[in-house]
Amino acid sequence: MHDTQHPSVSLLRRNAARPLTSAIEFTTGTCSHGDLLVARNGDGLCAIFMDDTMAGLAPQLAAAFPGRLLMDASAAMAGTLAQVAKFIDEPHADGRLALSIGGTPFQQLVWAALCDVPAGATTTYAALAQAIGAPD
Repeated sequence: MHDTQHPSVSLLRRNAARPLTSAIEFTTGTCSHGDLLVARNGDGLCAIFMDDTMAGLAPQLAAAFPGRLLMDASAAMAGTLAQVAKFIDEPHADGRLALSIGGTPFQQLVWAALCDVPAGATTTYAALAQAIGAPD
């Protein structure tokens, strides 16, 4: 795993061949866009899901991490939930999230390029492809 720094995100990249081994802790709450689930493993945040209903969040987490031990850690993660909600609600506010990401090397390049898109800005698939050096 190696760390990549971006203005408001640290990407802790997991080797795709190395699956998660620790339990995943999660909590739920709300942000300005609806209901929110935040989950972390031993390395950092591994999932942020939003939904129109609280009931839709846990199935998303289970589908993303099949067979993993998922532990409700609401009290222990209250600060993390507040930090993520603020990040969503006020994208220009100071703060930094440590994201633990998996995927192939190509997928990780895409994540890193997406993190370089400023809050509130848009980009195109073509511009993103150009940014990672894979225009085709």
